[in-house]
Amino acid sequence: MQNYDLLPLTYLDFEEKIKHIKNYNNLINKFEKINKNLIKKQKIILNDETKIISSPAVEYYLSKYDKYYFFNNYCKVLHPVKGIIPFKIFAAQRRFIEAIENHRFVITLKTRQAGFSTVLALYSLWLVNFYKSKVIECFSIGQDESVEVYNRLKRCYDYLPFFLRCQTKHETQTEIETILESKFASKPSTITKGSGQSLSILIIDEASKIPHIENMWAAIYPTLSTGGKCVVNSTPNGLGNWYANMFIKAEKNENEFFPVRTHWWEIPDRDNNDWIFSYEKNDFSFLKNGESFEEFLTKFKNNSEWVKSNIKNLGYDKFLQEYEGLFLGSGKTVLTNETLKELQEETEYATILEENGIKQLSVTIPSLQIYHYPEKDEEYLIFNDVASGRGKDFSASIVFSITKKRQVAEFYDRISPHNFAIYIKQLAKFYNNAYVLIESNAVGLTTLTALLNEDDKNTYYSNVYFEYKNLGYRSVEMTAKIREELLLLLANLIENKEIKIYSKRLVNELLSFVWKQRGMKLIPIAEEGSHDDLIMAFCQLSFYLNYISKTKFFTPLGVMNYEGYNTNKENNDDVEIEIQNYEKEKILMAEKEKKENILKDEIRKQIGENLNEETMNDILNKIGRQIGLSPNNNFFDINVDDDEPFFN
Repeated sequence: MQNYDLLPLTYLDFEEKIKHIKNYNNLINKFEKINKNLIKKQKIILNDETKIISSPAVEYYLSKYDKYYFFNNYCKVLHPVKGIIPFKIFAAQRRFIEAIENHRFVITLKTRQAGFSTVLALYSLWLVNFYKSKVIECFSIGQDESVEVYNRLKRCYDYLPFFLRCQTKHETQTEIETILESKFASKPSTITKGSGQSLSILIIDEASKIPHIENMWAAIYPTLSTGGKCVVNSTPNGLGNWYANMFIKAEKNENEFFPVRTHWWEIPDRDNNDWIFSYEKNDFSFLKNGESFEEFLTKFKNNSEWVKSNIKNLGYDKFLQEYEGLFLGSGKTVLTNETLKELQEETEYATILEENGIKQLSVTIPSLQIYHYPEKDEEYLIFNDVASGRGKDFSASIVFSITKKRQVAEFYDRISPHNFAIYIKQLAKFYNNAYVLIESNAVGLTTLTALLNEDDKNTYYSNVYFEYKNLGYRSVEMTAKIREELLLLLANLIENKEIKIYSKRLVNELLSFVWKQRGMKLIPIAEEGSHDDLIMAFCQLSFYLNYISKTKFFTPLGVMNYEGYNTNKENNDDVEIEIQNYEKEKILMAEKEKKENILKDEIRKQIGENLNEETMNDILNKIGRQIGLSPNNNFFDINVDDDEPFFN
């Protein structure tokens, strides 16, 4: 393994070093008053035992005003095998520090043993040791975990040479305070744990494993009201928790956090990854002729003995979570873990050709992402889910190539329904006069009407799917039954790799798209606090195939059978069986719905006509528990005699 790059300043001659110091004479005067020996040239021993000629005053100045000089030359850390070793920062850690300095809120999704907790400890030490009035608090899972960050800071502090150590006025087992009125404290998380003072930096370490973090965050957040920073540091731990939701929203620009991802192969000394040092400098000379970095990385991962060993010892899913940094479902996600893993990996390196507009048309469209430009003779569809522009939901467009069966662009933003029509028209004209579908249950009618309004040249566009019924225009009407059908068919297309997705924002929605109990049924829906706007737009692909192009679907999870798609069927007999099974399933579903309506009518007769839906669902759940159903079972799958009372 080659040496880490150290800052050039380290090995400059003393006379050259002082040229980098502003007001050098003032520095000399200041340190001379303390002790004349501090300004004399002498041998200085660095953290790796290298000896250089410098003066304590110069080294203090360089360490104070260049944190990386301080880290690389004077910080020591405890290695679990090698003991006390010199700390040398690498590129992924440096990107982490830069993110903290450039953003007020930072959230990481890191591989295990990336050294980020150590970097946070050293960065905190640099601040409280050299600067005034820095107040930093670190919260973690419990007392032991929070103290570990403090121990790393304190250990490094104790190994600093005397001329760098700021005098302390208060030290305990969990906090340190310097005479500069700066301090660092480690605290365990509690449900209502807050701080009695405003903070410069709030650190939440291993956030995904803190069980009551929602309440803790509500208690801690006011400490940042004066402009303090917050750093949330963690590996993933499933979906649906506060950390997962915050990171996914950060990647979609739905909160103030800046997301930082780090992969296992970015950590030096892992399975002969010497090439990482060239990669960090944008030097791709290690690639073979014509080979992309993505191809190289895939081969490296597949051939890695380190990966094989860790999968063997940890298990596949645990490795994906702890080292690949992937969010995996707990079994409740609509898509399988394997599919979610593949989608995260594929979209991580997807190329965005343009953002926030179309240069060729000199058009600005905020939050637009273009993955592929339009191609001649290629047919495109645009699916649209409309929000009011005032609430929490977003309006979303998916541009899809029906010719190559791939997503080519995406819009996702809060916007008024009328202005959304303007953007849809611009996108549709750009993509070969694409065919437009719109969910038109509520505010979508405003967008649809604007597109069909011949008197408005900014919005009028003729290639739109619509019907005239109930004295008005309608496009895609999303009933509960149609919604479930379209979502399951879309899930099947994705699971069978029949369509290509390029959007990280869409994948993040799929990560939190789960099965939820509603009455006696399980329905696919976004996890609480998450969004499904892009999913609801994309499922209109199923509507187009099933109801417009009259494509035939089989089974409720839908093996698709139309030209260009792989049905995975060996012969026509198998296809015929699928059709028969689907027809039987439709009959069973109709019978279940009939039973459900009969039961609800009986409940209303005995309890009251004015029951709301929530109360009705509670009663149905109680009946299910009385006859021994688990939450995942459908009550109406149980055969019950028509004359048998459901409840007393």
